[in-house]
Amino acid sequence: MDTYKVAYLQIENGCKFLLVRYRGSPDDMIDVYIPAKRTDYRRCLDDIVSELGVAESDIIERQVEYERF
Repeated sequence: MDTYKVAYLQIENGCKFLLVRYRGSPDDMIDVYIPAKRTDYRRCLDDIVSELGVAESDIIERQVEYERF
């Protein structure tokens, strides 16, 4: 099991998400977890990326089956 730091956040439009920084990850990498079953998942992702100032070219998207937050 890896060591990690987590922040549970919500942006102004109500989208909740987790920022996770794993000990073994590169310094310029952080994972963002959004409940994928949200009907507005894509809007949330776009808004979060915009709020964080991340370039679209820096995004690697994948889905996992974890909806507990």
